[in-house]
Amino acid sequence: MEAGYNRELLLEIANKIKNGKQTIAEQAYYDMWYESYEDSLLELPKGYAANPIAIRDRMHGNIKSKISQETIVRRFPVWIKITSAAAALILVVGLLLYINRKITPAKSTPTITASSILPGSNKATLTLADGRVISLDQLAPGIIATENGLQITKDREGRIAYNIAITSKSAALAFNSIVVPKGGTYQVSLQDGSRVWLNAGSSLKYPASFAGQTERKVELTGEGYFEVAKDKVHPFIVKTWGQEVTVLGTHFNINAYPDELNVVTTPEEGRVKVSSGGTDLTINPGERTVLVSEGDMEVQQADLESALAWKNGKIYFKDADIRSILRQVARWYDIDVRYEGNIPTKLFSGGAYRNSNLSTVLKILQENNIHFDISEPIEGKKLLTVRF
Repeated sequence: MEAGYNRELLLEIANKIKNGKQTIAEQAYYDMWYESYEDSLLELPKGYAANPIAIRDRMHGNIKSKISQETIVRRFPVWIKITSAAAALILVVGLLLYINRKITPAKSTPTITASSILPGSNKATLTLADGRVISLDQLAPGIIATENGLQITKDREGRIAYNIAITSKSAALAFNSIVVPKGGTYQVSLQDGSRVWLNAGSSLKYPASFAGQTERKVELTGEGYFEVAKDKVHPFIVKTWGQEVTVLGTHFNINAYPDELNVVTTPEEGRVKVSSGGTDLTINPGERTVLVSEGDMEVQQADLESALAWKNGKIYFKDADIRSILRQVARWYDIDVRYEGNIPTKLFSGGAYRNSNLSTVLKILQENNIHFDISEPIEGKKLLTVRF
């Protein structure tokens, strides 16, 4: 023990350090002692500093060696030597345990990186009119349900379909709905042969059969791409927030997410009529309608590559702000997003395939000095913190 330091006090502080109850002054006193101690028993070879167990074993070995060298006549001096060395052992190991507690997390958890976050996949739940809920991503191809004489099947491509040969009128009164979660996508073939692609975080409500009805009407929340079977007698109507889209047989996309500023309708093939608040607009491929509020919409030039990118297996943005980009990213990779700092008004362009992991998309933005941290504050929920 170096002169000028109180052994009893140091032992008391060491015990406090082990329990995390030392004061700033006590820690400083302890650190000063630790730095000044020069006893050969405290020699710490390279590699020992981070291993208190190895230090303990090494110091015990040194103590035993000293004991074996002492005679019976010098028993009392030996005890003093042992006491000092033992005190040093307690204090050093106590300090290292304290340091380790500060550096090492109490519970080891896997590191979350952008490259470890995988893209979305085919998954959805189907709710039948009788209340049955079916998880579609866990089922093998084949007949998955029968309702009002109508067979519902899942094909080898993972798409569900309704048997168009059966025209039960009771089936027309039975509404089904498909809900696609964040991190998912799904396709459905309706009873009339129309096909619908649903993007992540979307849902579609529709009659199991259109038999006996004068129109084919469905309700969409989120984003969907429609390939409508031609039928000049029975118009196909898609109802979303604030508007209805009417077609006789064409291909078009509707983006109607609740967290987006506008509802955007973009035809790829054929004409579509968009109605809102008593206003009707008919548009052709190359155009789109943008609904700001009910009854307030306008026709704009469309960018088909951007509008249909998700359906074609891509994440693509052109002259888009960071919030709109990360809304797409959050839905597809099933993450939450938090912003820190002043959000720039700069617009970005870029893209990646949707089967890429998250890091591929983030690299585009990181090249523009936007920084990201990924954490899991709640088990199973991933948080992307964006810093500017």
